[in-house]
Amino acid sequence: LLAIDRNRFCMSNSQCIVIGAGLIGLSAACILAKSGLSVVVLEKDLASLSALDEQAEPRPLSLNHASFTVLKSLGLEHYLADFFTPIKHVHVSMQANFGAITFSNKQLLVPSLGYVVSYSHLAHALYKGALDAGVKFVNIQQIDSIKSASQQVEVSAKTTAGIGNWTASVCIAADGQNSFCRQHLGLQAHETTAQYTSDVFRLQLETEHLNR
Repeated sequence: LLAIDRNRFCMSNSQCIVIGAGLIGLSAACILAKSGLSVVVLEKDLASLSALDEQAEPRPLSLNHASFTVLKSLGLEHYLADFFTPIKHVHVSMQANFGAITFSNKQLLVPSLGYVVSYSHLAHALYKGALDAGVKFVNIQQIDSIKSASQQVEVSAKTTAGIGNWTASVCIAADGQNSFCRQHLGLQAHETTAQYTSDVFRLQLETEHLNR
């Protein structure tokens, strides 16, 4: 850390800067850090990650086998072992159409077709994995500017201690749908609306479901 002045308090050099600690940002930080790169993550709400709050975001997520394989390769399986629910049977049908498709993990000779886990548990596991891999996290209030020069990018952000500056070779903007970074840099984005919608139900069973 290099002291600059009262308003611009530090200059930190890393190989990668990740803006946003959602699932995408945390996954990118884990993968890069596991590859041996130095990574810093800038995030507005670190409190919800550091202290697991199951009620903050109980939304269930369905992970396919490929996603689970990535998590396993990052060494995160043990963080989630008690919270995964395996998907062993799938039924697909469409209203007003004849027929349906059903298949199971036994038919495909795999341990599971996928897994269901809550957003909160997955985000917390990725956060713990990133810490284990040496990722540095900084709680910010907002991004001030993003500038690129030569082969480096400089990010300035407001924090409770003043304005901090970080430089790196790579900057990943993972700050969500209404991305400040995208708007600030003038990057074009194309949004498409799906023709179909889906309803997701979170059921709390009184007895064990026996994976059926």
